[in-house]
Amino acid sequence: MNTENGTVIPVNLAEGRFIHFTADNIDINEGTLDGQNTFHATQYAAWQRGPESVGVLQNITPTKRATLKVPDEMNAILHVPAYIREGTAEPQFKEDVKEEWFKQPIHDCPSALKAVAMDTTFFLKRQNEDPKSGWTSFNEKHSKTDPEVSTVGYMPIILAPAHDVNTLNTVVQRIQVAESFKQKHVVLTVDQALFPLLMELKWVVPEYQDCLIPRLGGLHTSMNFLKVLGQHIQDSGLPTIWMESGILGPQTVERTLAGKDYNKGTRVHKITLQAMWQLLLPKLLVYLEEKDNELRQELRQSLEKSVQSNKEEDFLKLLDLVSSDKFRTALHSFITFKKEKNPNLEYWW
Repeated sequence: MNTENGTVIPVNLAEGRFIHFTADNIDINEGTLDGQNTFHATQYAAWQRGPESVGVLQNITPTKRATLKVPDEMNAILHVPAYIREGTAEPQFKEDVKEEWFKQPIHDCPSALKAVAMDTTFFLKRQNEDPKSGWTSFNEKHSKTDPEVSTVGYMPIILAPAHDVNTLNTVVQRIQVAESFKQKHVVLTVDQALFPLLMELKWVVPEYQDCLIPRLGGLHTSMNFLKVLGQHIQDSGLPTIWMESGILGPQTVERTLAGKDYNKGTRVHKITLQAMWQLLLPKLLVYLEEKDNELRQELRQSLEKSVQSNKEEDFLKLLDLVSSDKFRTALHSFITFKKEKNPNLEYWW
């Protein structure tokens, strides 16, 4: 333990592997009648890909002490400088932000092309399946990703709420343990409530500007994206269809449009997209019959064989076809043609 700031290095972390940190509130008994006997603290942890360091606990002798003595340094809150006032920070960038960073063409991103091809293959294959598979089961069946086991290094709880700027500053100070592993940058993932505060700390504390990388968690990133989708479709009539079809109730529709219900929001958008492809696929086949009948026949045969055999090699052949430049060009031409004929497609595609 570092006696200056109470930093503790988890003994199960291994050298030579990247360390990623997370932090969040721990709230217990939030709703007591008198507001007493509640518990608000901050938990932060270190994560590594791969197995934990071997044998780190083998030579430890258990203590005979009946109570745990916590050093005062571990309970100390490291305050931010007095000149820092919450909510007043301005964004600081070492160089100009370029718009093209956020507008990479999809054809220049192989991972994006692969994802689009996988999505399209799912929609095409699902049309002819019975029973029809869901998106999750489809990925479980065809995914070849086998991630390493993660090592978790739990760090001491801070007895203060995380939404206080001094508490968050204490977390940032204590996760500098990454320096002990020769890691220049420190990545800290937090939820949406803590992210703006963490960004302010990065902007106003000079020693954080070059090393601290705040990251919004995947769940809250997805919820913000659902909110953007909700704003786009709010007056399109789609929310009414959701209610009249019985998929969602009125209050759940409102929460979905606001991006506040991740599970139901994700589910209803997947169902909507699958329903739209049921309308789109027959029109695509008719279009290909006129423009490229050879591709149409190849697509139809590959699709039927993949559904009937349900074998991985047949699925991969279908995926290769959908990933090909020939199919992508034909699909792009079809969408462009339909947009010219039907302005509604411009809105939905």
